Amino acid sequence: MNERRRARGEALSTIARLLEREGETEALAELEDVVRESERRIRTEHALQSTEASFRALIESMPDGVIVHRGSQLLYLSPSGRRMFGYGPDDDVTETHVLELVHPDMRERVGARITQTLEEGGPTPLLEERLIRRDGTAFVAEILALTTNFDGEPAVLAIARDITVRKQVEAQLVTNDRLASLGRLAGSVGHELNNPLAYVLGNVTLMERELARGATMSASVVARFSSYVEMVKEGALRMRDIVHDLKTLARGDAGGFVSVDVQHILDVCANMAEHELRSRARIVKEYRDRVFVWGIESRLGQVFSNLLLNAAQAIPAGNVDDNEVRLVVAAHHRDRVLVEILDTGIGVPPEDFDRIFEPFFTTKEGLGTGLGLSICHGIVTSMGGTISAEPGPERGTLFRLVLPSSAPSNG
Repeated sequence: MNERRRARGEALSTIARLLEREGETEALAELEDVVRESERRIRTEHALQSTEASFRALIESMPDGVIVHRGSQLLYLSPSGRRMFGYGPDDDVTETHVLELVHPDMRERVGARITQTLEEGGPTPLLEERLIRRDGTAFVAEILALTTNFDGEPAVLAIARDITVRKQVEAQLVTNDRLASLGRLAGSVGHELNNPLAYVLGNVTLMERELARGATMSASVVARFSSYVEMVKEGALRMRDIVHDLKTLARGDAGGFVSVDVQHILDVCANMAEHELRSRARIVKEYRDRVFVWGIESRLGQVFSNLLLNAAQAIPAGNVDDNEVRLVVAAHHRDRVLVEILDTGIGVPPEDFDRIFEPFFTTKEGLGTGLGLSICHGIVTSMGGTISAEPGPERGTLFRLVLPSSAPSNG
């Protein structure tokens, strides 16, 4: 009704002016144009208001948090965002510094990214960040940000999704996969420990017999004892190394990211997988550079162990001379590290390479869960790297990892 009155008022004012200036016919013709234009403008305004209301309803019903800020000032926080960060519907958030929503450890990096987004526009890549609620509890969120106009001025619009539960599930999957890998290695470890243990027990028994004779030891007996002691020592050292390697792979993530010696951890994993590979293929090491990457040692070991055990499963036993598992480590361009694991096994069907890192996808019926390579992909990605698979030059499968390098640890 108000729009109609306004249109009628505009029309009457125009009629009065036209009748004073022109004749009745010309006045009526011009009046019709005025009325049409007035009605069109009113319809446009109504449509804009309806669209704005629809967009606001859409944003306010989104399960993800919507954040609008300009520089450091928080301008808008959607209802889901308020719940996510612990603000009530009536709390004034415009006095909140936007970095107060970010975990203190992440603020410098996020602040730099905000500046970059404003300078370059958007959208940014989908990123994971640690954020913080009003009560001080931390959570993990995926964030996508882009530049927009808000009240006629440039601003940043960010969409945040709380993925804390998903990260907990992923962490549990990683742990389960690590335990599964260790379980697959357990048989190998048992065999590896049995051999040096046999040396130790056998030579201790021989020494006991010699001592039981009670006779003065001749030079030949002393020589035999020296030989026994040397074999006991060799067996004990081998068992120590096996236990050390097993502890390295079983270690948790509590230490966080550190500088990891790629050659060392790959050697550890190759030693642990040696019993599985011994009857199938030769291990060929092509270590071109001594390189370090930024990551978690046990998780990188989990990736290498999975790939080596997969290689063992792809090569039938009994033809060692014709098969190999080649391990390549080298410095790569742009501060990256290259790791390749190539086997000469049965390979992967070409049509399956695009799906090889999908969860629960497997080409080995009855072996494993199909999660191993998916988890490897997740671990490598979390380190800022990439992992890919392709057919080997002649046969088999080549896995290629490219990881960000780091300086050697001072420890």
